[in-house]
Amino acid sequence: MADNDFLAVFREEARELLEELEGSLLELENAPADLKLVGRVFRSMHTIKGSAAMFGFDRIADFTHHVETVLDRVRDGALPVTRQLINLILQSRDFITALLDAASGGDEPDPRRGDAIINDLAAVTSGQPGPAAPAETEVGPQQGPLITPAKAGEPDGTGTRHYLIDFNPGAAFFEGGGDPRQILHGLQAIGQCTVLVTGAEDSLGLPGHAWKILLSTGLDHNAVSDIFIFAESSSNLAINPLETDKNHQQLAVELAAAAAQSPSPPRQQSRPAQQPAAAPSHPSAEMTPASAARKKNSAEPQVLKGMESIRVAADKLDTLINLVGELVVTQARLSDVAAALRQAALLEPVEQIEHLTAELRDLVLNIRMLPIGSTFTRFKRLVRDLSAELGKEVEMKTEGEETELDKTVIEQLNDPLIHLIRNSIDHGIEPPGARQAAGKPRSGTLLLSAVHNGANVLITVFDDGKGLDADSIRRKALQKGIISEDEVLSEQEIFSLIFAAGVSTAQQISSVSGRGVGMDVVKNAIEKLRGSVHVNSEKDRGTTVTITLPLTMAIIDGLLVRTGDTHFVLPLSEVEECVELTAAEIARSHGRRVFSVRDHLIPYIRLRDFFVIPGNRPEREQMVIVRLREEQIGLVIDEVVGGHQTVIKSLGWAYRNAEGLSGSTILGNGEVALIIDTYALTRLARIEESTDVRRQ
Repeated sequence: MADNDFLAVFREEARELLEELEGSLLELENAPADLKLVGRVFRSMHTIKGSAAMFGFDRIADFTHHVETVLDRVRDGALPVTRQLINLILQSRDFITALLDAASGGDEPDPRRGDAIINDLAAVTSGQPGPAAPAETEVGPQQGPLITPAKAGEPDGTGTRHYLIDFNPGAAFFEGGGDPRQILHGLQAIGQCTVLVTGAEDSLGLPGHAWKILLSTGLDHNAVSDIFIFAESSSNLAINPLETDKNHQQLAVELAAAAAQSPSPPRQQSRPAQQPAAAPSHPSAEMTPASAARKKNSAEPQVLKGMESIRVAADKLDTLINLVGELVVTQARLSDVAAALRQAALLEPVEQIEHLTAELRDLVLNIRMLPIGSTFTRFKRLVRDLSAELGKEVEMKTEGEETELDKTVIEQLNDPLIHLIRNSIDHGIEPPGARQAAGKPRSGTLLLSAVHNGANVLITVFDDGKGLDADSIRRKALQKGIISEDEVLSEQEIFSLIFAAGVSTAQQISSVSGRGVGMDVVKNAIEKLRGSVHVNSEKDRGTTVTITLPLTMAIIDGLLVRTGDTHFVLPLSEVEECVELTAAEIARSHGRRVFSVRDHLIPYIRLRDFFVIPGNRPEREQMVIVRLREEQIGLVIDEVVGGHQTVIKSLGWAYRNAEGLSGSTILGNGEVALIIDTYALTRLARIEESTDVRRQ
């Protein structure tokens, strides 16, 4: 792997750690006494610092060191978790992100910002009583007798703890780029250690050596364990506290004498912590990961290399999706050719290819699926900061974090959800005083949830605020000329007006919202994802915005239909049934575009009329009934061709303004079929019908 590849891996992993750090900090704010959360925050910061130093990101490593020092005091119980401290560490997280962006070619952050954070952290730390033994003090050799014997793992009379560490790295440690020297350097930086290298190179060529390390330090067991944070999963490791009243030199002499009795005399290194760390002189310490994997057998137990996941570049995954899409199209053409030739010897392998292609398609699509929980977690910081800015108390809850959605959909979902969350907090949830006066809890609730619904995912944003004011929305729509004075609308239709440009429910303009920009952006963004957005509200009880999205944006199961010489594809997940529409049925409805199905009137749209397709209608037309949320709509066409695996292609620049269409696909015979956007088609048809009624 080239250096650039290692740097790219570091940047990606660092960003993941920063996201995890932010989530852990927000959890810690709600549970400041949770030591597990404190440890998780510390480990994230410690890992970032260690990786940054390893790859030469010195500015990140130096800055992170200051934050880590403060977190170490928190972990030792010398510093309490306060909101001020959480704010400073969150600011530190943002500054580390800025440094990472700068290292990737972005703008350089103002160094004074980092200095100010460091000074504020120092002020918070100095304002608290220090620990009994300074955690940052490096302890050298002890002189003279100890005052009292120390229990195992507890500091002796001089604040020193003694540990015997057995470190036996496995094959996976070296194959993953691990280097024992880095661990030894880390131990020598926190105390005085004697290192004994045992074992001999085995027939595998793996570094079949174990390290026995005697460590005397002022730090506790957690701090010592952190040195091995990258090696725990791929090594046999034991960190045993010693119960002794002897100093480091005495322990080192006894350990060396005991080891000298072994068949293979070890090599000994003894260094005080103040000396610069040098690489172990034993040849095994110089062994590279490549040489470590040359041979095949080992008498010692090995840690098997378990690859639970693998990191793949997004562009490679997109290329794979495109290739599978082309394969689906080619397979469809092959099936058409085989059906036309009617050769038995050809039909069987073609059917097998069709089956394998379908399996490959499903597998590749599943690879693109990601849990939406990471997107939800990203908004906790937004809710925290925005509620503080507006002087409100808001608790964010999430449900269905494990719900999976296409990677492309998740990436484009971020901005619409930000708009919805900002609107909910700004003019949905009331201030604490107003909530108390209304008999509500001081703290409002914002709920983000996701659930699968067939081939779609429903994402819900709910707040328990004051709800929407239908009269206010109607007045705003009248002022903007969106509706007419005599137009009769249901409450649900009035609520839907908030998605029109310029309509806002805010009483006054703020830095967050109130200009009528946002909800129309949400609607447009969701429709570009072939989804829909629906709002429901109850006065003084809250508002629910439901987003319906397809599971994938790449390949869908569709229903192929024809009108005239034009083929269309309808998303199969929306199709409920197909019925015939005869001239007698049309006459029975007296020209109104409605059709009775089991005593239920369903409005319909004739695609021939909507898309102005030339030719005469057949005597018996076909109608495909689709369900859009709570309603049913009929789409009248000439013929239902059948099911079709649809590889979605963009319409191209020339058709970028085409209405009622979401894309195109290539049929088995090479012709192009247009993919119907049923939500957009229905909305446009209603606008046309409303215009026709007004003209009358």
